[in-house]
Amino acid sequence: MNPPLMIRLPSASAPIPSTFDYTGTVERVRVKADGKTLTLTGGVELDVHRSCCVGVNDELRVTKRSGALRAEAICENGTATVLPAFSVAHALPDLGGRLVVREARDASDADGYERLASYHYRAHQSFGRKAMLVATLERDGVETLVGYLELNNTFAGNKPRNDLLDAQFDDASGISWARWDMKVRGRYLNAIARIGRCVVHPEFRGAGIGVLLCSGALEYCKTHWHISRIKPLFIEITADMLKFVPFAQSAGMTYVGTTSGNIDRVKRDQKYLNRVFADIESGARDRESHSVFSVNAKSMLQKQRGDVERIRKIASDQNLDVEQMLSVFLSADTPDGMSPTAYELLSTLLRFPKPTYMAGLTKDASAFLSKRLSEVRPDEPALVTEEMRPAKLSNTIRITDLSIAYEYNVASSSWANAIQEAFGIDKTIKSITGVSALTLDVQPMQIVYVWGPSGSGKTGFLEALDGSRKPSSGTVKGLTPKDCALFSLDFEDAPAIEQVGSQDLAHCLFSMNAAGLSEAALYFKHPKMLSTGQRHRLGIARLIASRKPVWIIDEFCSVLDDTTAAIVSKNVGRTARALGVTAFIAGPRREPVLSALKPSFILNLDSLGRWNTEALKTA
Repeated sequence: MNPPLMIRLPSASAPIPSTFDYTGTVERVRVKADGKTLTLTGGVELDVHRSCCVGVNDELRVTKRSGALRAEAICENGTATVLPAFSVAHALPDLGGRLVVREARDASDADGYERLASYHYRAHQSFGRKAMLVATLERDGVETLVGYLELNNTFAGNKPRNDLLDAQFDDASGISWARWDMKVRGRYLNAIARIGRCVVHPEFRGAGIGVLLCSGALEYCKTHWHISRIKPLFIEITADMLKFVPFAQSAGMTYVGTTSGNIDRVKRDQKYLNRVFADIESGARDRESHSVFSVNAKSMLQKQRGDVERIRKIASDQNLDVEQMLSVFLSADTPDGMSPTAYELLSTLLRFPKPTYMAGLTKDASAFLSKRLSEVRPDEPALVTEEMRPAKLSNTIRITDLSIAYEYNVASSSWANAIQEAFGIDKTIKSITGVSALTLDVQPMQIVYVWGPSGSGKTGFLEALDGSRKPSSGTVKGLTPKDCALFSLDFEDAPAIEQVGSQDLAHCLFSMNAAGLSEAALYFKHPKMLSTGQRHRLGIARLIASRKPVWIIDEFCSVLDDTTAAIVSKNVGRTARALGVTAFIAGPRREPVLSALKPSFILNLDSLGRWNTEALKTA
């Protein structure tokens, strides 16, 4: 439930009028379990939600009209809403509920955030102002926290962004600059909001929740976010995972470039500082002659000194001098290009190049970005390269008079003989018809959902397609076994990322992320440590990585709960269409699979060998 919103006047005996209008500066912020209490000039106190975007020295206007309490922060370029708290809802019919993206409001939200963050990510520290948006799934009166997004101050040192903003800019709100130089950055850096983290619960990956969180952040920044009396004009995110998971792009943000990282600077600085250190050790130079090695060095310089000492120890342990070690270990600028030893020893010192995406938050800011991007033309790395795409079928798959019969002998034993006698079973070879005289044309890139009860011949039909079963009669033309990738849940006892079957890291990560395995911690888990839904996603990732033009999936979602079945089905349908594959997918259930998968048509089978096709009904 929402925390109570209350305003208290300095005198407890002074009644709060039904109409209230007060402007004051925030002098104190107290954080409580169920929210925050703001103390304004004059002693007025205001209770607000926990993630309220307010700090000391912010100027607020608090009003009360017709019983409704509102508050806004007065900024140089407009006003930012403080109350009511931000909230936006989206229908998620595939999941049978609605998703609400809102500001975190109380201790329960904070606890859910900590639980989701603590076991998925390495230690993370933010600085300055922070706001947290949470995503909750509401179904049948139950609210479940399924994701969160953090907004933070931005960093000054982002070259692609700084280069892009370095031009004449004018916003209707009154903020403008001729050059994005150091002086202007010092004044208007807070006009850029930064998405620091976007996390979705692993079981809900692939449902579009990350996109909705990111879209919510854009809307929140337009109305609520502010720092030092500046409302944001732009929002950005810099993250390596955007190479593989396009949630920011899907939310309307645009690639502006890739940061340069710090590897070249680390090599240059460490080589220089190592020589200084050596001179100090030999007595050729006084320690106080260099600020990094001075006994009175400030904290940042102390860190640099610690880095020098660590680099020297690593070099000594590797039987190399410092310059040799840096040249060998830092010959690549990406983690996958470095040796495992180099990454393990040096990664804490390094920042690797990362893509940056931005969006304008006002009409003028959006127009400025579009104009500058047309001038700068950053070369966005392709999420899906041509090497990742499967070869497409160019011909129709023609199934003609296909019949499949299953034959078996009646066993001879004392018990079998007794059962034969009791039930009047003939000892001759028995035959059961699975599919009878099925004739069907399937066009390239179509998705066929094969549905029927147990024993209706779904598996036998798929085996006739992939060549592992010879039909009793009929033909399958336009398809060969080498065209087919078969879904399987048989895994080795090895990390999930090693089970996908791709020799290329980018393609492997793309395959896993497209299948809904975009949680980094899952990459290193063995399949037996994964949930049933995650193992299904890993099986789908292997299909994607195969680069085969035809996917054949049996027992699709047969043991998954409705929520997971809907998410997996949506991912499979979306990815198959995006890659242009042809898919035959068989399963025992219709909903929620059909609504989420959206197949081209349904092939219905029954237990008597009969069949028919059915168009998907759309609302």
